Amino acid sequence: MSDTVHHKHQGFISLHRLEGFSDAVFAFAVTLLVVSLEVPKSAHELFHLMHGFIAFGVAFVLLMVLWYQHGKFFKRFPLTDLWMISLNTALLFVILLYVYPLKFLFASLFDSWIWRANNDNFSSVSEIRQLMAIYGAGIIAVNFVFFSHA
Repeated sequence: MSDTVHHKHQGFISLHRLEGFSDAVFAFAVTLLVVSLEVPKSAHELFHLMHGFIAFGVAFVLLMVLWYQHGKFFKRFPLTDLWMISLNTALLFVILLYVYPLKFLFASLFDSWIWRANNDNFSSVSEIRQLMAIYGAGIIAVNFVFFSHA
């Protein structure tokens, strides 16, 4: 590898450290999806708890898609300069910030769509609009980070 190419791919930290830290943050985000689940004390509590498994599954899959795309991105662009570290930090921040809204959104949707549960999570249509705006802002932020590498 020539000096200029080697210098171009040399960053502030090693790619392995950046990927390792990122993987740890993704693992923590998945943990946050599960952490609020406690062992049920009755069959009724178990059945109620199982209603949340589909929402957990969808949120888990979405996080795994982001984790996969993140890994693919760094295979294609193995850069660890300050700009990449900043973008990666922003992405990880958004992912951690949006774990609970993501879980809440899907739990609310599946409670009403599949389980036909009386969904008293919202007191007005305005709250639903605000949740969708928050969720949309998260999607925009994640995509902004992925597309800002150039």
